[in-house]
Amino acid sequence: MDSTKRTREHTRRSLFSLLIALAMLLAGCAVQPVAAPETEGTAPTAAEAAPADSQGFPRTITDGLGNEVTIPQKPQRIVSLTLATDEILLSLVDTARVRGVTYLAGDSMWTNVSELARQVEHTVQSDPEQIIALEPDLVLAATYNNPDHVKLLRDAGIPVVVVALFDSVGRVADNIRFVAHLTGDEARAEELISAMEKRLADIEAQVAKAETKPRVLFYTAFGSSAGKGSTFSDIVQRAGGINLGDEALDSPFGEISLEKIVELNPDVIITDEFAPEDNAKWQENFSNHPALANVNAKKNGRIHTVPARHISTVSHYIVEGVYDMARILHPDLVE
Repeated sequence: MDSTKRTREHTRRSLFSLLIALAMLLAGCAVQPVAAPETEGTAPTAAEAAPADSQGFPRTITDGLGNEVTIPQKPQRIVSLTLATDEILLSLVDTARVRGVTYLAGDSMWTNVSELARQVEHTVQSDPEQIIALEPDLVLAATYNNPDHVKLLRDAGIPVVVVALFDSVGRVADNIRFVAHLTGDEARAEELISAMEKRLADIEAQVAKAETKPRVLFYTAFGSSAGKGSTFSDIVQRAGGINLGDEALDSPFGEISLEKIVELNPDVIITDEFAPEDNAKWQENFSNHPALANVNAKKNGRIHTVPARHISTVSHYIVEGVYDMARILHPDLVE
């Protein structure tokens, strides 16, 4: 396998394990997880700070790792190190204020803001020197970014804020509000959240009319699935289904065998949009595998693919994943 294919396969594995369960991150940045504090399940908060200007800056916040970070003034040169913050940031602020986004941000397979991302001059990976050279006044990182890289950026005097990642649709609003507090764009954040929550309520009202809840299983080209505590599980529940991964796995994500799929006998199988080689061929081979011949999903023609950018995001675009799933599970009810 050449270096490009190795890079794409590594990226895909990282994206599934982190984004299906929590969020989508640049694989190159996830060199070594940062130990999270005991309060990781709670949203980052704004610390007490007296505003010095009409826009409320400087602002001192407590980030997702419990670190206090002061942002001297409204950021105008922001760098994002995760696809989740790429999506939130580019939906909140003018692209002129964004100095750099992740190198996958312009790829429409992985992100819902690819066109906006292509307007940003720089793409970044995990190289602190590259990021420092951009002279950012705010860097958005994740709890699993390389801690040594984060330290180097902070030692250079750059405000680095670690955004905590959440495992449910409902907590997406927390991250949107938090990022907006960092950038000074609270009003825009409330617009995004309001639109997201209205659409979610509309979808849930439609699927609430269903008499049954289809039993759903997610399966990837790597033999992985999503269990309890993953965003996928929450998506399925909100779309009017039951995620079989909740009973099949002891963690938010993990491997699952074909034999286990047969045992679970799902009504619907959701396949991954990505395979390391030829995705179309993998989809065909999986769908026609003899082991699945008597599985309900196969017999009833209910093996489907959902766009990766919808099902693995932890920004407000997660509502698109709920809609996709609801349309698959209840096509007669969801408009």
